[in-house]
Amino acid sequence: MEKPVDAEDATGSVSFLSPFDNLTWSKPHTRRLFGFDAALEIYVPKENRRFGYYALNILHNNQIIGRLDPKMHRDKATLEIKALEVKEDLRSNEDFKHQFSLALRDFMVFHDAQTMEVAKDCEKCVEK
Repeated sequence: MEKPVDAEDATGSVSFLSPFDNLTWSKPHTRRLFGFDAALEIYVPKENRRFGYYALNILHNNQIIGRLDPKMHRDKATLEIKALEVKEDLRSNEDFKHQFSLALRDFMVFHDAQTMEVAKDCEKCVEK
């Protein structure tokens, strides 16, 4: 049996939200509540996308602070981080980078990824 999450342990945690998550389902509500445009670009032509085909919203300290465009290459067991958008003030925050890296590790485990490739412009937010 898994240990229940302790609120103190969860402080500063990072979660990835599906673009279909109930929290961000209503785009106008998400904009008003979080000051964040949770765009869904699945049906946008590739050349017109700004954030990626299936970008996941990043939740940190009860705020949506960015988005992540992951792609799983099952044939190579590799998770590719194609794009990452994070609020400017968090890019150099070591606590955020640590929590973000833990969330990426869990994401990799869930998808049976053995390795991760990170686009060059995303490296500043990921712990080495």
